[in-house]
Amino acid sequence: MLNDALALALAFAIGSVPFSWLIARYRYGIDLRVAGDGNVGAGNLMALAGAVPGVAAILLDIAKGAAASARHGAHGTPSGRVNGHLSGGG
Repeated sequence: MLNDALALALAFAIGSVPFSWLIARYRYGIDLRVAGDGNVGAGNLMALAGAVPGVAAILLDIAKGAAASARHGAHGTPSGRVNGHLSGGG
């Protein structure tokens, strides 16, 4: 149970890192919340700073999703067990 809670907290922490905002703010001095369309995402970063930082942010977002998924697959979380129960796996 404690491992499940820690895995959930770790996945939440990994997913909450705003790479687009961090790149824009610290590399280009742009606050995405007030510039462009106000969205703190890779699309707004790409529109304001160019393709290279936008693609970098997209790749970092993919990596953080993969990291959370790998953590889930390696150790199992409550949602993994629920999915197993729903599919009849038990």
